[in-house]
Amino acid sequence: MFMQLFFGARRPSSTTVELWQWRYRDASTGRVCRTALRMTAEEAARFPQAERIEGTLVLRKVDVPSGGSGMFRRRASGRVSTPV
Repeated sequence: MFMQLFFGARRPSSTTVELWQWRYRDASTGRVCRTALRMTAEEAARFPQAERIEGTLVLRKVDVPSGGSGMFRRRASGRVSTPV
């Protein structure tokens, strides 16, 4: 009850995100490398021929703000404002 009164009725919706460790071939050395951190498929797309490493999947729930597509909004001046 207190949380609803304090924060209001709006609650951010949550979504589940898949995070993996990835294997890729380094273009400069030709060696097969492994990412140090887990990342999404969109983030791993910057590595050439990235492949998921089996057994490294982590599922995380992430709150999505109800105010729009991102947490921060870009002002007309081009500056990024603080969270809404």
